[in-house]
Amino acid sequence: MDSHQKILKRLAQSANAPFRKDIALDFPLRGFIVCADCGGPLTAYWATNCRGNKYPYYSCRGKGCESCHKVIPRDKLEMEFLNHLDELQPCTEVRDAAHAILA
Repeated sequence: MDSHQKILKRLAQSANAPFRKDIALDFPLRGFIVCADCGGPLTAYWATNCRGNKYPYYSCRGKGCESCHKVIPRDKLEMEFLNHLDELQPCTEVRDAAHAILA
């Protein structure tokens, strides 16, 4: 009975997502970009070379993924994202609805 009560209490609680400490303006696409091979989210990090210079990268950490540990420079990935974003055009129904709402 105790286990049943604990389960009911947990189900009644609202979902509480923990706040990520690593969300920063350095990597605005973190959590939104997924791996093309496995579909898992890409992680972002600063890599440091032997001279102490830091370089920003995104990479996949999925186990068994073909692209696991393949690094993508942040600037390249974000530039490609912006290029794809510029290519997007809303369909005529969405455009007409937006004009009707905003007019």
